[in-house]
Amino acid sequence: MICCALHSASAAERFFVNIQADQSQLESVKRRSEYRMSKNVDFCRGVKMPKPTGAWMCKKTSTTTASCSLQYECTFVDKNFNRKSESFRTYRAMKSVPAITTSYQISLSSKSKFIKAAATKRVAQTKVAPRVRPTPRPTPVPTPQPQIEEDLFAEEIEPQQEQKQEDVFEQAFAQERPEPKKEETFTSNEPGVSEWSWLRFDVALTQTSEETGSQSVFEAAWRPRWKFSNDWSSEIRVGLSQRKTVADTEDEAFSVLETALWLGRDFGSWHLAGGLGRQSWSGEGELGSQTPTFLGASVAYLWSETKFLSIEGLEFQYLSISDEAASTSMRFGFLFKF
Repeated sequence: MICCALHSASAAERFFVNIQADQSQLESVKRRSEYRMSKNVDFCRGVKMPKPTGAWMCKKTSTTTASCSLQYECTFVDKNFNRKSESFRTYRAMKSVPAITTSYQISLSSKSKFIKAAATKRVAQTKVAPRVRPTPRPTPVPTPQPQIEEDLFAEEIEPQQEQKQEDVFEQAFAQERPEPKKEETFTSNEPGVSEWSWLRFDVALTQTSEETGSQSVFEAAWRPRWKFSNDWSSEIRVGLSQRKTVADTEDEAFSVLETALWLGRDFGSWHLAGGLGRQSWSGEGELGSQTPTFLGASVAYLWSETKFLSIEGLEFQYLSISDEAASTSMRFGFLFKF
């Protein structure tokens, strides 16, 4: 009895889709019927949906037309097989074949119209078993099976009517389809890039060496930057520091105003630059009132986002100064961006 019930339930979940169309457009009608079956709920509902059990079976009905049948069964959905994924897959397959220009028919039935059931053979019994009086069993209640022979979609569908239905799904499909990611490619001299950063500063420890010794001071500077391409930028540095005319003496220190122009290039997070500038010394005497020029080189590591206290990166600079003592300066500090 249990076996009969299982067989009846299995049979009830199997059905056929039948098509009839012009032979030249048979493949297009097949794809369209498969797309429609991905959304059909006449036999399968809830956690189950139609799934083909084999291939199409076709036969010619005239010199120009043919008929085909495809068996389906109700199968549980999962993450790889569901109505949404099957709708997208069958829709793409339908769009890959030529559009239908002639009328056609699509229908559902519980039995195939073109596939004959295989004949069964009975094997003769070689021995006669003793007759046993059968135990009376309750008659199983047959499960009602849907008898659908008429066309559930359209008696005869014209291409113009079907095109209107496709336009509605095309809009929904375009909304569901994820936007493809655009690959951003940058060139070193891309025109139209212009970005100013006015609130940039640095705080550094500078060590200046000359023939009489060396001296170290802290200094600060304003560092506005103009980024004129994706890789290249130009900076102006206006800094203020203190120094002595002769290192390692008791002389009073004086102020030094430094202005410089730097040109740099980015290599990922690294920034290399070269520049030239002038220092204005406010000391007394011939040695203390110089305005030497200098050449410099720098390397900096810049983060993509500012860190604690708006720190943008770390920088090391080397300066060759053309003063009377031919001094050199090495500067290490923090860059800030607000």
